[in-house]
Amino acid sequence: MGDDKYAREMSRGPSYLILDNGAFEGEQQSGSTLQHLASKVGADEVVLPDVRGDAKGTLEASLRALKLARGGLRVMFVPHGKTLDEWKRCLDTWVEEARNKVEFMTIGVSPMRYLESPEDIWEEALKHAVSFRYPVHLLGVADVGYYAKTVIPTAHRLGLRGMDTSLAFALGARGILLTAGAEKHLLGNPKQYANISMKDRRLIETNMEILRSWVATGEAKVSEFVIRDTCSRWTRYYGRGFATMEQVMKTCGFPAGRYDYREAQIFELDEGDAAYGQLITL
Repeated sequence: MGDDKYAREMSRGPSYLILDNGAFEGEQQSGSTLQHLASKVGADEVVLPDVRGDAKGTLEASLRALKLARGGLRVMFVPHGKTLDEWKRCLDTWVEEARNKVEFMTIGVSPMRYLESPEDIWEEALKHAVSFRYPVHLLGVADVGYYAKTVIPTAHRLGLRGMDTSLAFALGARGILLTAGAEKHLLGNPKQYANISMKDRRLIETNMEILRSWVATGEAKVSEFVIRDTCSRWTRYYGRGFATMEQVMKTCGFPAGRYDYREAQIFELDEGDAAYGQLITL
């Protein structure tokens, strides 16, 4: 993190800040480097070093970095293993070794792409992690359809703490509406997003609202408040003379004769509904 301006902006932000270890990007950082970066950006939590698919290597690296937990900083341990049983043993060993050394601990569960048939074992691994009664955090999305149909309802049912993903942003920046059938796009180099159009910015905001709705309800559907939040911008445009009522109605997908978005009864829309499809025209 050589960008001091970015570090200062992050340190002043109001959000809960989790510092990743760079393993997924192939830039794994040592415990001492993570400690320095955490202090630099004012991180609330740090993902401990992990080694993809390697239970022993992950345990050794994470235990060496336990000094990060000093001073009340929360740490996140990400278990690994070549099989589900090995993954479970890795987590069991970590909890046994660290429970008396760490005041604030989170268990991070990755999509486990490196395992054969990860979708078949993911839910069982998640239930095992939840059984320890530590906060559980999901790390990334491997497949949008699987995430929408399986991960969202499972996470909602088990009461997981949260999940980090660039999905809503990466799709919106490419002009793609977030639906259960959307194809995943990797974030890539952040510098490529320096000049995002206003249309794509609005779509990113809409995707974020859709994702929040999925998480809040446990279903990959768009609730009424997403439509209202999106369309309220257009009613303001109408009120200020920047848009005609016909444009508002067409954009928000309301039936003919329905002039007040607050009166529209639109619940649990999916990609087959007109109002949902019209969101992308904002």
